[in-house]
Amino acid sequence: LSSAHSLGGELLKSIEVKLGTIDLGATFNALRALKADTEMQIDRTKGKFRDPLIGLRRRERSMRRELNAFQQRNGLLREPEYPESEILHWAIVVALIVTESLANSYFFAKGSDLGLLGGAFQALLISCVNVGAALITGVYLLRSLHHIQTWRNSLAGGGLCVYLIFVGFFNLATAHYRAQLGIDPLTALVNVFKSLFKNPFAINDFDATILLFIGIIFSVAALAKAYMADDRYPGYGKVDRLYRDADDAYQEGKGELREALHAVVFRGREILNDHVVNARNASHEFASRLAEAENIANEYSHHVEALREARNTLLNIYRSTNRKVRSSTPPEYFDDYPPLETGDSLPKAELNREKMRGSEIEADLVRIENVAIEKMEELKAVNDAALKDVEAFFKEIEQEAEQQIARDAVLVSPKSEAN
Repeated sequence: LSSAHSLGGELLKSIEVKLGTIDLGATFNALRALKADTEMQIDRTKGKFRDPLIGLRRRERSMRRELNAFQQRNGLLREPEYPESEILHWAIVVALIVTESLANSYFFAKGSDLGLLGGAFQALLISCVNVGAALITGVYLLRSLHHIQTWRNSLAGGGLCVYLIFVGFFNLATAHYRAQLGIDPLTALVNVFKSLFKNPFAINDFDATILLFIGIIFSVAALAKAYMADDRYPGYGKVDRLYRDADDAYQEGKGELREALHAVVFRGREILNDHVVNARNASHEFASRLAEAENIANEYSHHVEALREARNTLLNIYRSTNRKVRSSTPPEYFDDYPPLETGDSLPKAELNREKMRGSEIEADLVRIENVAIEKMEELKAVNDAALKDVEAFFKEIEQEAEQQIARDAVLVSPKSEAN
């Protein structure tokens, strides 16, 4: 009984200690400060994005000025026109080279000592020259025909004439070379120019004629693709893309700030929900611990009562037998039952106090849930205010960027005049 009393007392004491640690006051304090903490995090987030956004805005404004200046210098009143995907453009160019190489390799393989491999190498080399010249002409000559400066128009026109002569000469030479391969592969390279200058259009070979038309078709296709791969005015597409990239970067930065602000408010809601869940768990744990302590005390009382009954039964048997066999008068204490040494029950004074606390904690939980509803509405208002204020913040960013650009212009202007 002594060990049971000691063990029960220790368990009861440990439970009382745990009950003493359960306090919802800190939860109330955290809920009260939640709105202010969230607003402070919003201000910190905006401060973190401020300088990067100013830099992105300055870049966007600078590119816009470059685009405007380019349009004014070159008398452009229209928007640039060019394909959205540069990858698709170059994929088509590579496809042209590969397709022409495959087509040409078939015809060269028939007259090449190295067979299909030798024909493929010759075809690839010819395709690269044919398509490459068309690309250079389309990018640097055809577009220059639209330039505002007359001398560039004239130079581009002359260069285009040179290209047309070159592409005709090159593809005729290729056709004559294919024809000579059919006559004598060993002397084909030597005789090709003799045959070409003697009679350029006298190609008495069907494969060579087909090869001529293939070269011209693919050169025209590459020329058109190079011309349409960007805006027809030289450099206009590049300047516009630089501006659009800068604008996209700025808009992306603004979007990231909006997402960051939303994440701050969302985190505040998560913290609010965590506090409510923790308060509910604490209330349930308190009730569970208190019930556990009462069960231990009651079980101990039942155990003591069972031991008392067993002891009294044994004493009655002993005393009854003793009275029968003894010759003297029994002592007076035979009619009494001494108390148990360890007491009839465990000390439960603290439990009574904790029961009173239990009702207080339940009331606190109700208050916390009500406060949580209010705080959730406050966070919603904070979120709405943040999204509204962020537009004003963006205007501040844009004004600051303009001021920095103006200061830089003032600093650069005296240096330019001195130079």
